Amino acid sequence: MHLRPRVLTANLSRLGNIVPSLNGGFALGGWVFGGFALGWQAFGGCALGWNAAMGGLALARDFALGGLAQAAQANTEIASQFMRTSPFFRRMEILSHYVGWLSLLG
Repeated sequence: MHLRPRVLTANLSRLGNIVPSLNGGFALGGWVFGGFALGWQAFGGCALGWNAAMGGLALARDFALGGLAQAAQANTEIASQFMRTSPFFRRMEILSHYVGWLSLLG
């Protein structure tokens, strides 16, 4: 049985770049965005992703970036490269700049 090392890191300087939960709430699905996001790939204040997560608290199996992150690759250059090349995370970072405006749509 192959055990992968889990890494828990804290990077408080990244907290300023995290999405505030202004509109958030709970998001559940494959590719999710929200205050509490749970899915295959998750982006949010508290992001729990099976494959990858990015947020203030980011927990995932493979890749995680955030203020407090835990994954096989947590707050590493490999995790950063994965997030930069992922179409989902690139779009969510752009969307996060406009999250305050989303409440006007509802």
